[in-house]
Amino acid sequence: MLLAVILLAIAGILAYVVLSDRSSKTADVSSGEQTLSKSQPAQESELFVYTWADYIKPELVQRFEKENNCRVTIDTFDSNEAMYSKLKAGATGYDIITPSS
Repeated sequence: MLLAVILLAIAGILAYVVLSDRSSKTADVSSGEQTLSKSQPAQESELFVYTWADYIKPELVQRFEKENNCRVTIDTFDSNEAMYSKLKAGATGYDIITPSS
């Protein structure tokens, strides 16, 4: 459980960085510079997690989504072999993967 909390805290930090980068900067095409913009609403980002089935409580995910204004998509696996096979077959796009040691 402690590991799940730590992983979600790390995910929160990553989501915050991604969200603040996307919502606070705009590109000025004419000068090639980025400028701060208060008028743009924060975009909702999505965090992709690949983890063990029943590893993270749904209530914790809902709280994380609410606090960080993002959506969490969780794919699960039931063994390290299944996880490895999916990744080796080309599955990409995960922000956090939690295999066992």
